[in-house]
Amino acid sequence: MEIFDRPTLRRHFQQAKWKPFAVVILLEILFALLLLRSPGTTDVTLFLEEWVVGISQRGLVGAYRFGADYPPLFVVILFLVGKIAAVCSIDIFLTYKISLVAALLCTTLCFWAWTLDAALTGLLAFSLYFNGVALGYIDTYFASTLILSLWALQRKKIALFSALFAVSCFIKWQPLIIAPFLVLHAVSIPPENSPSARALAKRLFHLVAPALVGILGFAMIFGYSAMAASLRRSLQHALLSGNALNFNWLITYFLRLFCPEQYGAITNGVVELVKIDLSWGWVGAIRLVFIFFYLGALWRSFKMRASFAGAIECSLVGYLSYFMFNIGVHENHLFLATILAAVAAGLAPDKRLRAVLIVGMSNLNLIAFYGFTGSPLTFSPVVGVDVSIIFAAVNVLLFLFFWSDLVLRGGARQAIAPEAIPRS
Repeated sequence: MEIFDRPTLRRHFQQAKWKPFAVVILLEILFALLLLRSPGTTDVTLFLEEWVVGISQRGLVGAYRFGADYPPLFVVILFLVGKIAAVCSIDIFLTYKISLVAALLCTTLCFWAWTLDAALTGLLAFSLYFNGVALGYIDTYFASTLILSLWALQRKKIALFSALFAVSCFIKWQPLIIAPFLVLHAVSIPPENSPSARALAKRLFHLVAPALVGILGFAMIFGYSAMAASLRRSLQHALLSGNALNFNWLITYFLRLFCPEQYGAITNGVVELVKIDLSWGWVGAIRLVFIFFYLGALWRSFKMRASFAGAIECSLVGYLSYFMFNIGVHENHLFLATILAAVAAGLAPDKRLRAVLIVGMSNLNLIAFYGFTGSPLTFSPVVGVDVSIIFAAVNVLLFLFFWSDLVLRGGARQAIAPEAIPRS
């Protein structure tokens, strides 16, 4: 069966309202030009310089094996950025930012082509733009392949879903967090014909083979041990909260407030992150809280596994469980949730307000620490208490509402909700 059926695509795009989408693209380009030279966060600029120098000195494979905590495809992207900069005689940072603009436009086009919803596309593009072009985070690189993988899953193109989702994971590890929800749906899609062992085996092959080919290919080039070590390092950041406004940021505040001799006092009312020993018992207890909420979402996913809308809902809540309660989460990790929230809003219009809230949560988290261009705010964020604490408390309360709405109350309603995003 063809991936792109021309008559179906023609009918699909005949429904499109092109003028609102053109406005979104125009604004996106203008804003990109405005902050193309914005410095981004200090961590991003130092990280970029370190990697480019490392690749030039050790080579692509040597630099990755030296101590990466990112998947191998991201290093390939940086390698290409360096080569393009050299060929075009452009400085590396500008080339990097241009590549983020290209990723932004590609993602915007993919999402709009799927949903034909200019307003929702504009909402998502705003978050993509601020995260990537303005502040320089790498998340935009995997956004388009993740969106396309979800489109393929809705269309029941399992092999294409597996390949595109694997590419997303090879750019950044975070999509692995939602893999159980999507895989469960992929194997639970009702067959078009009468079910049989052969049909199930074929579906499992389509699901496993593309991802396995990618794993083996990258393992042959970069080494399986280097990839495993990279994933392990990404899970061992010795920070309670890496500036993520979540439950652990609240714990950070209380540790600095009540145990200043061990964790450091609050300076001028502003809370700063604390480093921890991952072997401490209470750290493990917090991870158990994350596992509890994550498994709750996964349990609901079993109940709703045949519904694509249900899979997206459970993926979103499961990922928010990671962001709110896991150890070592960073401020930009909420990025993936904005994509899932936008997709869920495309499936069910009553989820639009939630999408706005999650995009707001993501952007406010970034602004609280890095302003609009990568530099901290020039004024004190203290209003009786550091406002980041207020934001973190609101985020946790919103998550508890989302989680209870899905896991305790909303499963039956969402499982039968119509899927508004067209399948064409």
